[in-house]
Amino acid sequence: MSLHYTIYGAHGLLSPVVPRAFLTSLSTQSVVGFAGSRSFSPCPSFCLSLLCQLARSRCRFAVGCAPGVDRAFHFPLVFHFSGSASFYRAFPERSSLGLPVAWSSPAGLRPAVALATRTRQLVAACTHMVLVPHRWGPGSRLCYRSCRERGVVVLVVV
Repeated sequence: MSLHYTIYGAHGLLSPVVPRAFLTSLSTQSVVGFAGSRSFSPCPSFCLSLLCQLARSRCRFAVGCAPGVDRAFHFPLVFHFSGSASFYRAFPERSSLGLPVAWSSPAGLRPAVALATRTRQLVAACTHMVLVPHRWGPGSRLCYRSCRERGVVVLVVV
């Protein structure tokens, strides 16, 4: 069973405050993943503020390839934290924008299967997950359930 922290009302915030217990659980060996809704993008200042707070621990980052939350964190990772981030893609045509590709889905999978497989691979690589489920769609539910099963520490931003 994993630990679970929540930031409520953070979608409207420009500078979220990450719970102290989440921050103190990070180390240089930690890998923080980012996942969430494909139909919602947190504002850039929100993403950068969150990344800066997490980066103080010298952890590494992992991000997926989908639009929405993945892309919102992908861009600041490329421009500010590229040396400590990796990319997980469900579709070969999705650009990593220079981040090293840690995992790519095998060719020929149906899109839903490719995304689900990518989500499981992302969770398997992480010690911590920041989950931003604007709506609790199937991908967000799969990510949350996988984190709980694997003992990944989860920060849910709602």
